[in-house]
Amino acid sequence: MWKKIVDFFNGRGSKVSQAVGKSILVVDDGEVELKFLSHTLEKRGYMVKTAKDGEEAFDLANAGDYDLYLLDFCMPKMDGRELCEKLKKTAKTRDVPVIFLTGSANPTDLVNCYDAGAEYYLEKPIGAGALIKQIEMIFSQLKDIGHTGQQDIVDSPEDED
Repeated sequence: MWKKIVDFFNGRGSKVSQAVGKSILVVDDGEVELKFLSHTLEKRGYMVKTAKDGEEAFDLANAGDYDLYLLDFCMPKMDGRELCEKLKKTAKTRDVPVIFLTGSANPTDLVNCYDAGAEYYLEKPIGAGALIKQIEMIFSQLKDIGHTGQQDIVDSPEDED
């Protein structure tokens, strides 16, 4: 019984089926965090692409089709807030949900994340189970409203970037 409880909190107790076909862009300048996040998500069946800074992430976001962006707040070259603002101003990427992961517990940073256009905010460190559960909840909410990700997005002439 304890194994089932531990597996549940380590993210192995939830359905893998939600992950099938879902692609997540993970952006973090910390090598350890990037490996942890990508390994955790890939183990659950998500397709993961990684970037170490905001500029690289913006290029990858525009070149690929993602269902979710998982962004660090503080990064070199282009921080998470600026990246999120650019993603939300671009037709191809604006409807993809953003989760900010940050080590900051500063309430101002929380407000800044939401002001930049993020839908979700999680504080580091976060366990694998909590991260997976949050992502599954997001995809479940999107499914409930009929939004399935990039395939729902049509380029518009309003594209600013």
